[in-house]
This record gives sequence, structure tokens and C-alpha cells, in this order.
Amino acid sequence: MKKILTLFAAISLTAFVYAQKIIGTVKDEQGKPLNAANVTLQKAGDSSIVKINAVNTDGKYEFINIPGGKYFVAASFTGYTASYSSVFDVNGSQVTVPEIVMVKTSTNLAAVTIVSKKPMVEVKSDKT
Repeated sequence: MKKILTLFAAISLTAFVYAQKIIGTVKDEQGKPLNAANVTLQKAGDSSIVKINAVNTDGKYEFINIPGGKYFVAASFTGYTASYSSVFDVNGSQVTVPEIVMVKTSTNLAAVTIVSKKPMVEVKSDKT
């Protein structure tokens, strides 16, 4: 009986440790949500990726069942520079990350040269 109670306590403690939830939002410079932006939860110590998620239509994301520790969130979206949250500590039931604002990138394309060549086969109406 004592072993069963110890096992139950260990399982309950493990469930409590992994019950943390991280939420936040990703928006552009005008405050509009960036639908389908990619967000990654990374460990602060070595930048290893813990979880990857996509932002919903409201610009919100969430990571659930995160073990305690220090983390940061990285956001990326095509046409925008990558943005990062500040480092935060997960030790409670829920952490709300400050809003991540992404800035559009502007890139100039190099000059393009179009070269045309005469076709190797000529079609004439009087010959087959």
C-alpha cells in the first residue's frame, strides 16, 4: 500500500511540474496580428528549441506542459525580421510573454538582365 501511495504522489508531482502554460501575441508595427507566424520556445541557456507553434488568426500563441526553467520566444514570418522576447522564468501555472512586434524587411533586388536568343529551328510555311 505504501508503494502505491508513493507512486501516486510521484505521478501527481510530475503532472504539477509540467502543468505550466506560456501565452503571448505577435503583431506587426501597426498592431495587426500576424496570422500563421512561427514561434519557437527556446531555452535561455543554450537556445535549444523546446517547442514550435504557429500563431492563430488573433495573433495569439500558447505552449502547454512546459517544465520549469528560463526561456525566451523567437518569432519569424516571411517578409519580417526575426524578433525575440526577453528571457522569462517559468515557475508557476501560467506565464504571459510581453507582445512581440515584428518589423517588415525591405530588400532591394539586384539588377536583372534578360537575354533573348534566336530559336535554332525556323518554321517556314512552304517547307515541312
